[in-house]
Amino acid sequence: LGGLYTAYDDLSGGLYDIGIVSPVNCPDTEYFPYTVGTLPFALIDEDVSDEIIQTLMTEFGFGGGAAVESVGYCATASYYPVLSKKVSVSSLADMKGLNVRGTSTCDIAALSAWGMIPVSVQLADVYDYLSKSTIDGCLYNQTAIYDYHLAEVTDKYIDMPVNALPQVICMSTATLDALPDEVAALFRDVIGPGIAAAYHEANRSLAKLHNEENIKAGVVPFTLSEADVQAMHEAVRPIWEDWIAEANAKGYEGQAIVDRLLELMAENGIAAPF
Repeated sequence: LGGLYTAYDDLSGGLYDIGIVSPVNCPDTEYFPYTVGTLPFALIDEDVSDEIIQTLMTEFGFGGGAAVESVGYCATASYYPVLSKKVSVSSLADMKGLNVRGTSTCDIAALSAWGMIPVSVQLADVYDYLSKSTIDGCLYNQTAIYDYHLAEVTDKYIDMPVNALPQVICMSTATLDALPDEVAALFRDVIGPGIAAAYHEANRSLAKLHNEENIKAGVVPFTLSEADVQAMHEAVRPIWEDWIAEANAKGYEGQAIVDRLLELMAENGIAAPF
């Protein structure tokens, strides 16, 4: 079967019936609105990221399309800038020119805005590229650092969550339509949300556990000055503006979506970045 990068096409093509779609891998589909969650400094608390993206998407009626339907909403644990043992960094100025791996369009734009050089590297190659100094760092969450043994090639991360990746539990609409109504309702109302809830709980608990294990292994957090953090926040303002413009061009209410996102962030104790 296909992987995360092809999940939308696999589901819409009938390769399988239910799976997790990462909207950053299919931004030219009806799942584009979900990418609002990748904006820098939006979904930075794994305790509430899932709830924010679910509320936002359901309020605006973004539940999928003709071939794929959303049945559950979740998000990855927060991503942090993780840096190689071979680079010395204590300030934003020190990060200028570093080659850093990003995942989403917003990641790439943010890294560029901060003076770094964004690079595209497959997940499986990150360890090797870090060990060979092909890249100097990556945006990763604590579980990825742990699972991919990055403590062997990194020793620090900036204690500043940047974003998370919305994930959607999706089903083939052909499969749903072929099921008896009561069974289809079970997938929509119980099974899909249940998978999302399990994903959320695993992310939340494992992020804390793996952070502790990573620190024990030598990957320690450090903080930037208040001035550097403020500069990084201000630098991403155009990325938010560009997302609104792109959403508008695709026929969505970009400003309304972002305004509601900011409201939900505030309701959950997350300050607007600028």
